[in-house]
Amino acid sequence: MSPILVTILLLSTISNQQNHVTAEEIVIEYFEMKPYIFTDPKTGHLTGMLIQTDIEMRREGVLICNVSSLPSYKYVKSTFEEVHRKWENAFNATPSSARYLCPIVKKYASNMTETLPVFTSETISVITLKYWMEGSWKFFQTLYDLNVLIVFGAVGQFAWAFVLLATEITKDVPKGNVIRTIGKHIWFATVTSSSVGYGDVIPKRLLSKVIVIIYMIFGMIVAAILFGFMAESYKTTRHYEVYDTTHKVGVLKGSGIERAAKEQLHIKHVIGYKNYQEMYKGLREDKVRMALMNTDIAAYEQLEWNRGQVGFVHLAVVKTLPIEASIIMPGIGGLGDRPSSEAEVCLAQYRNTAVENAEKIFRRKIQVTEVYSESLYHLFSNVSVFSIMLILVMIMIAIGLSYDVYNYLCGQYKTRKFNLTDGREEEESENEELIVIRKKQWVELQNEITSLKNVVATKIDRDNLLDRKKRRTSLF
Repeated sequence: MSPILVTILLLSTISNQQNHVTAEEIVIEYFEMKPYIFTDPKTGHLTGMLIQTDIEMRREGVLICNVSSLPSYKYVKSTFEEVHRKWENAFNATPSSARYLCPIVKKYASNMTETLPVFTSETISVITLKYWMEGSWKFFQTLYDLNVLIVFGAVGQFAWAFVLLATEITKDVPKGNVIRTIGKHIWFATVTSSSVGYGDVIPKRLLSKVIVIIYMIFGMIVAAILFGFMAESYKTTRHYEVYDTTHKVGVLKGSGIERAAKEQLHIKHVIGYKNYQEMYKGLREDKVRMALMNTDIAAYEQLEWNRGQVGFVHLAVVKTLPIEASIIMPGIGGLGDRPSSEAEVCLAQYRNTAVENAEKIFRRKIQVTEVYSESLYHLFSNVSVFSIMLILVMIMIAIGLSYDVYNYLCGQYKTRKFNLTDGREEEESENEELIVIRKKQWVELQNEITSLKNVVATKIDRDNLLDRKKRRTSLF
């Protein structure tokens, strides 16, 4: 056998032995985040994007790469209590350079233990208080912002009422005829400032009319300002400005979201919190206007963050911002590590395909809370300051309309009754000399009248005959 052939066989044997070395087992203790790692309810086996991605990568590279030299992974899940305790403390224990808002795993390889992120954030959700998204609370916030204008308008009504009182009480207009009391003056000023016209009372003097017209214009301006601000509040309620860099924004301290808020969104006032509970507390206490967090985490946190909280401090997801971020797998070039073998380099070529396949199968659908908007039923059913005021306003409007309808119907009834009574009085005045008698009496009366006529006619004939005789006698 030639030395060349022996050398080739020796090199081939060494190569085969190197390629079939038993892979090192790496134990990964994971802090469960359901979008990534969870228990399959059908099989009871641990599954999710992290595990499935590793399986997909091996499946894609098995025909080309010698995967037997790759390390094998063993996933260990802690108890429920340990999961939350470790997950809350994970970011404090993780070096600042490796802090990401994402599921955390711990990898144990040989004598080295390190904490590293598995999947970094792909989207960021904007969280804020629900009442910023709902019109009733925004309405009260607008009134609070305009308290100076409202107080000025109320004081102005009293001032204009006294001015009008001073101009209307003269010798020509007896005291009490135009406006009898100060309360009626104030009511008149209120009606004038909130409507186009003088209302129910018309001032008599020219000076009073000029004052009322000026005050009416003033009231229209104030009303326009109030309605303009309220309309703007509803407009901003439906289109919440999440890109306003002047707002104070809460994030998880040292997370990738914090870097994205500063570097990509250019937010000026970013406040970091140690955990989500403190961030929620900051939102409810109005220390920050918005909070940014991982959308996958928000999809599950939103199921719990309002539990046990009163309605006006409930939180809501109002916007989802797409943020690009890389996907890091343990042992495959993560955190700047270089691949340890040619097999890892070969296998890493199929990483993107494996991740896409895992996302299609095992990534759970993100449920984002819709922008908060209370229905009219909830406004009436939930006891609050706004619902009580709304009910009172509607009752007052109903009473006012009923009163107007009642006045109109009473006026129509009085007019009809007056016309009917007046017509009857005229008819009675025309027929007041007539006497009502029975038919028999009327016949007897007619007979007597006829007899009387006959007697009168006979008498006239006799008188005429006597006159003629006298004339003949006088001629002879």
